[in-house]
Amino acid sequence: MTKNKLTIATLAMLTDIGLAYYTYKITTNYEQFQKYAKLTITDPTFRLEVYQLIIQTLVFIILLFLFFHFLIYIFFYRGNKFSKKYVRFYLITVIISLTLTVLFSFDIYFLIATLIYGYCFISLRTEE
Repeated sequence: MTKNKLTIATLAMLTDIGLAYYTYKITTNYEQFQKYAKLTITDPTFRLEVYQLIIQTLVFIILLFLFFHFLIYIFFYRGNKFSKKYVRFYLITVIISLTLTVLFSFDIYFLIATLIYGYCFISLRTEE
């Protein structure tokens, strides 16, 4: 039972890290940002400063998310009831949202993440 919890926590955390990295990579394209920012921000220096602020905020939020989930997974492994409920709820919501993402804009990385989270959810359900 403890080995199963460790597997669930490890796979979920690694998938969280992978999704966070992928999200960072697809949202930090400066050329794409410039394409839309040129319409509203005329000063190139200010446009670069806004882009840097967006990147710093994104990195902070991703790190906060990963740190929070790391703590949750540790408590989950140790048998905390709240963290078990949180992990179950998180897995359900992330599976639903990633499934919708895959259906409307097919992306192999999101499909793989959905399958891994699905495996974690099934493993969690069989543990009970």
